[in-house]
Amino acid sequence: MNTKPGLRLQLILLSVLFSCASAFSQATTIVRGRIVDASNDEPMPYVSLKFDGTNLGVVSDINGNFYIETKEEITALTVSLVGYNTVNLKVSPGRNTELSIRLEESGTDLKEVVVKSGKYRNRDNPAVELIRKAIDHKDMNRKEALDYYNYEKYEKVQFALNNVTDKMRNNFLFRKIQFIFDNVDTNRVSGDVSLPFFLRETLSDVYYRKSPQSEKEYIRGERNSTLPGYLDNQGLSSGIENMYQDVNFYDNAINLVTVDFVSPLSPISPNIYRFYILDTVKIGNTPCAHMYFAPRQKSDLGFMGYLWIAVDTTYALRKIEVGIPKDINLNWVNEMQINQEFSWVENPGSGRALMLTKDEIFMDFGLTRSENARSLLGRKVTSYSNYQLNEFLPDSLFRTKVNQFRDDNADVRTETYWVEHRHDTLSTHERGIYKMVDSLNNYKPFRRFMGTVKFLFEGYTPIGGFDIGPANTFYSFNDVEGFRARLGGRTNLKFSKHLMLETYGAYGFKDKKLKGYAAAYYAFGSTHPIRYPIHRL
Repeated sequence: MNTKPGLRLQLILLSVLFSCASAFSQATTIVRGRIVDASNDEPMPYVSLKFDGTNLGVVSDINGNFYIETKEEITALTVSLVGYNTVNLKVSPGRNTELSIRLEESGTDLKEVVVKSGKYRNRDNPAVELIRKAIDHKDMNRKEALDYYNYEKYEKVQFALNNVTDKMRNNFLFRKIQFIFDNVDTNRVSGDVSLPFFLRETLSDVYYRKSPQSEKEYIRGERNSTLPGYLDNQGLSSGIENMYQDVNFYDNAINLVTVDFVSPLSPISPNIYRFYILDTVKIGNTPCAHMYFAPRQKSDLGFMGYLWIAVDTTYALRKIEVGIPKDINLNWVNEMQINQEFSWVENPGSGRALMLTKDEIFMDFGLTRSENARSLLGRKVTSYSNYQLNEFLPDSLFRTKVNQFRDDNADVRTETYWVEHRHDTLSTHERGIYKMVDSLNNYKPFRRFMGTVKFLFEGYTPIGGFDIGPANTFYSFNDVEGFRARLGGRTNLKFSKHLMLETYGAYGFKDKKLKGYAAAYYAFGSTHPIRYPIHRL
């Protein structure tokens, strides 16, 4: 077909116009903001937000913040939480919108469950009846019901400094190491800027025997982004283990940061928590009740969040997302979130069981809960693979007295080893942590600074195989000796991996007497006497 030049130009312009219109219609719509209780302005966690006409939804975090985006053409957002009036909001497609949402408490008829602002009752409550069935079946659903199991575990623990400001960047302490800020991360929900500075990767094999009950973990590889010579990797690792203990919601009590929480699957949980059925959804081919639960009193020490319980003959826990109420005081923990998912694992001829496939713990540590206060963010992500169920394991695996033991080469695995064995690739920020620490280790002024800091805090400075210290005892005063001068120290790993010698000499200027001390320690295990764990005479 022949067309005139003018007509061809018009067709081209129309094509460009329609292309631009199409691009505009596919622009990203972003809605972010914060949700509070209208009665007291307290932040509201776990509120459901969903774009109307789509399957896209999110829940607000512990601080009531949320972020949701889509490229679909939407015009409305629904905000809902059991016991509160549902809010429907208009949304401008293709724009970035920030909202402040206030929810008002109200009676809500929710399928079989009627949630009222009046008294909550356990009696004749379908949600409580369901959770009690889950409790009755938990002994057969937990993985410890198996005679044997073993699996491979890969764990990542990351720490970051939160609320990194321009004032901090311009501090004289950081003027010559500005490269550490090349790896900052911005939280797209809250807008806070954080600086990741620590990453630990661990690869291990876990073995379990039911009778006599025993579980052993064999660490095949461990990698820390620490500063050798300035930080004790094993001591740091033991501290992380105390902070981030494995969480098993089938236990009656869950210990986190030295505090015991009542599990939602504990027999006493109906007396501690309120339970609500929100919806019925499918996980795989299994129908599950989507439930919300929270402490009966806001100040009670307990979890709050969501459960997904299988509505079949198993009544098994399939998924859980929990946090802690803002009103409780938990050892400097401002925020905590735990997410777990369970999937069926089947070995031909050995049966099947629901096993953990996703396990995440997030914590925000700080001295205050002020929004602008600096805090420490910690996250542990664990993945599991190569499950073997009910396959006999030899007694030799369980003869060691310690529950966790290490391969001799665990700390010296190569980069190639980690690329081949880690369960997923590192993110850009995770790779940036290793790069940042390597740069710091190669920067001489920083090494001198860290040496001074270590001496002031630990009290010892190394000279070859001998550590001089502790610094706080060099000069002191008491009524008997008057001013007292002391000099001493101890041997370190360069001297011996098993033997440690310790000594000091002191002089009192008032009593004019010399004092002395000497001791020897020998470690029969694989660790030095001053390192964790301690097995010495």
